[in-house]
Amino acid sequence: MVGKNNHNGENWPYHLYEGSKPELQGSYVPCATNPCSEHGGSEVYATSPDAACAKAHKNDSFGMSATNASTDNSSTDNGNDKITFLDKFKNAYSRTYDTDINVQGLAQKFDKSLDDPSFKKSVDDFVRQRGDYITSDREAAAFMLASGDEFLNKFYDAYSSTYNTDIDIQGLAQKFDKSLDDPSFKKSVDDFVMQRGDYISSDREAAAFMLASGLD
Repeated sequence: MVGKNNHNGENWPYHLYEGSKPELQGSYVPCATNPCSEHGGSEVYATSPDAACAKAHKNDSFGMSATNASTDNSSTDNGNDKITFLDKFKNAYSRTYDTDINVQGLAQKFDKSLDDPSFKKSVDDFVRQRGDYITSDREAAAFMLASGDEFLNKFYDAYSSTYNTDIDIQGLAQKFDKSLDDPSFKKSVDDFVMQRGDYISSDREAAAFMLASGLD
């Protein structure tokens, strides 16, 4: 995990990371000495980096402790929005094991999106609320899925349904191929491919796209 150190378990001062390493942005790192003489009282005393992050944002805009975000239902409306996203993240993470999701492609898109300040802020906010960092391709993919529009989620739901229901996959795939002659349909497919970070490369995926589009 980002920010591990040799002071875990000690009541040690931590400060917000101020360097240039992307993986440490928004994290709390240990001060050089205890007590700290460098950060003018802005340091946070805690027993680990995660505890310092949670303590620092205990009274932030979420209206809840970061470590209790997923269970505290008495938060503000803004907090409830964040809890909903946390639930979406957890569901999306589970989905990466159950469906044909291009984890690596979504993770690459996550990395590229960090160049967008608004996206980077949403990630930082989520890290504070969750009390943990996004440290794997699977977690990055889950974040992108949770952040995605409804169609992306409909697609994966539809894809899963092709295994569980009596759906004419070949027929829908043929309809998909014919529909590519329609410029507006082709554009919607191209946009989806860019959003998903992967091509539609099988009859099952083509059928899922048609189902998600309501064109079955």
